[in-house]
Amino acid sequence: ASQDPSGSGSVSATPGTTILLKPGVYSGNNYFSAVYGEADRPITIAAQDPLNKPIFRGGTEGLKFDKTRYLVL
Repeated sequence: ASQDPSGSGSVSATPGTTILLKPGVYSGNNYFSAVYGEADRPITIAAQDPLNKPIFRGGTEGLKFDKTRYLVL
């Protein structure tokens, strides 16, 4: 993965990784490429707090993915 909307710059996700996004407002146009999970170990991106989900604002897309396998949003 090439960009992390949490602001840390980049993220490296391996099969089985869960990325929890903190509540807040994030800028749009976040692009991720080559995000490869496995059938029994997908990569998961979810809200840290399901009652206070992250918001993506601006740009034409919140999150864009290219070249992915077994990704759960």
